[in-house]
Amino acid sequence: IDLHHGGVDLQFPHHENEIAQSEAANGCKFCNNWAHNEFLNFGSEKMSKSLGNVVTIRDFVKTYSGVVLRQILLSVHYRSKLDWTEECVSKAIGEVERIHEFTLSLENAVAKNIEDNSEVEKVNLALIAIKEELANDFNVPGALGIFFGVIKDFNRLEKTGVSAKYIEGVRFCVEFMKLSTGLIHDNPKNILNELNLARKHLSGTSNINDAEIETLLVERIKARATKNWGRSDEIRNRLNELGVVVKDNPDGTATWSYK
Repeated sequence: IDLHHGGVDLQFPHHENEIAQSEAANGCKFCNNWAHNEFLNFGSEKMSKSLGNVVTIRDFVKTYSGVVLRQILLSVHYRSKLDWTEECVSKAIGEVERIHEFTLSLENAVAKNIEDNSEVEKVNLALIAIKEELANDFNVPGALGIFFGVIKDFNRLEKTGVSAKYIEGVRFCVEFMKLSTGLIHDNPKNILNELNLARKHLSGTSNINDAEIETLLVERIKARATKNWGRSDEIRNRLNELGVVVKDNPDGTATWSYK
């Protein structure tokens, strides 16, 4: 076997017995590489059926989506403990949102005829560094940290203009991260919609009717158009109570999401 996986609690005696039995039976080395993962913890206790503190994959995915679950599980190195909290779920939702808002911007990016060779070189080096992190014992969090740097640079540079070569380099990074980690998904708009539903559940507002929110937003836009600022503020406060964040756009429209 080239690679054998298991929990750290199985190193002794389970895996030692496995080695002894297999090598005695076959007369050759049993496994070349071992990957022992650390525990997933609820507070100070590991998650286990015997303790009754299990969150099933089926239930979590139904509520928050598989996209968020994958982000959580890859947010720490597999040899490090992962503490399961509402904060880690919220953090994962924010990270997935940041990634897919960026990929949506990248899809719509328009190249300019400019010289940005230093930025092209920087993104090319970032891709090399991402590969090195993943080659270093599957260090996905390290690779992801570098990738977030690429996102930060792109968001900053796009405001003043980027070249076709720079966009190509960024897209190479995205495609590699997509294939190697599975953290980047097709149809970013659909992913962002899934995240809004995940936030709705996390905020405890899953019983709120989205139609009510849309009605309040329409009324608020009308109030702002007629400079009825008092009513506009009342509606914003009501939306805040419902766990909704409103963003006013320059064209007079408004978008919203759950906190």
